[in-house]
Order: sequence, then structure tokens, then C-alpha cells
Amino acid sequence: MAKNEWNKYLLPGGLLVVIGGNFVGLGADMVNLVALITGLAIGVSNITRAERTNFMIGTMLLALVGFSAIASVPAIGGMLEQVIGAVATLAGTAGIVVASKVLWETAQS
Repeated sequence: MAKNEWNKYLLPGGLLVVIGGNFVGLGADMVNLVALITGLAIGVSNITRAERTNFMIGTMLLALVGFSAIASVPAIGGMLEQVIGAVATLAGTAGIVVASKVLWETAQS
């Protein structure tokens, strides 16, 4: 599937809103809702067959390593933890959609 013109802005725009939303004081629930909706849109329309492997590896690494030592950083640990949590929500949601698409295609063949 070829990417539409607007699709290439989903991931950078989603990251900008999620990271910026944490810094300007948007509520955590609102930031996570935006991350969830944007992640679904990215997973459905933006990840091509050639990008799947790299995207899934990046998503798994973010999930595994993302929270390891962040909270122990004084003064900014809590804020960084929120930002990385929201980014993980965005990437994780897109990863679930991409993984589901791969499983569906594998089952079809």
C-alpha cells in the first residue's frame, strides 16, 4: 500500500502532540487518548510491508528498555517517565495493529 501524503505526518505529529502535551500540562488521560488514536491510525495506514520488521523491533525495544532507569533521574525522572509512557502507548498501539495485520496475512496464505 502506498502512503498517502498526509500519512507521513502521523508519526511525527503524534510524537509532537504526545511529548508537547506532557510539557504544557495536558492531562495524562488526554495525552494517552491522543497517543492511542494516533497509534491506531499509524498502524492501520502508515506502516508498509517493508517497514514492518524495523518498526516491530523498535516497538519491542521501547517496551523492554523504556522504563529501566528513567524514574531514578532526580527532578526530571517523573516527567520523562510520563513522556516515555505516552510514546510507548503510541508505538505499542501501532505495533499491535501491525502485528495483527501480519498474523492475518500469514493465516490467509
